[in-house]
Amino acid sequence: MSFNKGIRRFIFEHLESTNRILQRMKYAGGTFSGPKTTICADKITIVGFDCSYLGRKPTVDTIGKIMNWGDCENTTDVRAFLGTA
Repeated sequence: MSFNKGIRRFIFEHLESTNRILQRMKYAGGTFSGPKTTICADKITIVGFDCSYLGRKPTVDTIGKIMNWGDCENTTDVRAFLGTA
């Protein structure tokens, strides 16, 4: 960045996006849960995936559910499996 050489562009753009989201939540009257909020973490689990700077991969629990899943017998079973996978 020309005005601050110590900040990489993608970090600056991410902070701008985060600020925009927070402002929209404020104007809409939204709230955040402190215990459920994670900021500046090396790794976080979101909807069955461990997300980190290395990328994302399914959690051990999710892999176990998929490996032990029985045969699908109808469309409801297929939808349930796809929701897990």
